[in-house]
Amino acid sequence: MWDDDIKATLEFKSGVTGTLFVSRSCIGQEDTLDFEIYGSKGSVKFSRERPNELEFCDGTDPTDKIGFKKIKMGPEHPNGELWPMADLGVGYVEQKCVEMKQFFDAVAMEDQSLVNSGFYEGYKACRVVDAVIESAKTNTWVKVKD
Repeated sequence: MWDDDIKATLEFKSGVTGTLFVSRSCIGQEDTLDFEIYGSKGSVKFSRERPNELEFCDGTDPTDKIGFKKIKMGPEHPNGELWPMADLGVGYVEQKCVEMKQFFDAVAMEDQSLVNSGFYEGYKACRVVDAVIESAKTNTWVKVKD
């Protein structure tokens, strides 16, 4: 059985904690795949609904200047050769083109490290999902072993 709404607290080996929110029933949110990362020196936010933008807050800015700034994807960013100007509109097709380019570069250079993920990474992600389900059933922390 799958839950339609999940909240999980994760603790990484480094001691960093994370919170995961997953829902299939949020009215008005259509497959957003958002992430937000908050650290001691800054923060970053991304939403797939606006895939050509990244919001960044530099915590070292003077207090009267701290706030999120939009960074628009453009030619000067990684894989920027795929669009000639900032804010052109990166969509699903462009994202797949970047993935294919990374794959072909990895094959041409015989460098597997250029491919961001593979079967093993998918397997590890499934183990985390299984641990979240087990934790919900037992109401205890579940360790995911390396």
